[in-house]
Amino acid sequence: MGDGSQTSFWHDIWIGDECLKTLFPRLFSLESTRDCKVMDRCYLDNGSYVIKWDWRRPIRDGTERVQLDGLNHLLMNFVPSSSQDCWEFSLNDSRCYTVSVSM
Repeated sequence: MGDGSQTSFWHDIWIGDECLKTLFPRLFSLESTRDCKVMDRCYLDNGSYVIKWDWRRPIRDGTERVQLDGLNHLLMNFVPSSSQDCWEFSLNDSRCYTVSVSM
């Protein structure tokens, strides 16, 4: 992950093992801009880490509050970079790149 300019905040798997819209469905339903990028929500501003939400209405107690707390907890160790986003891959122990296809 670089600066988050090419990575979808909700749709791409960029933090954790699932996309955020799957992990936090109630929050995704409240998002005003569902195609936002990571850099739209998490960025550095004069050296300070900023998380900026754009909900259609205020977050309510209960499930919404629990999901927001979980999302904030997940994001607290994320630090955006100043470099552009790029795709990377890791080789397996045999130093071969393989692709698996599920049918």
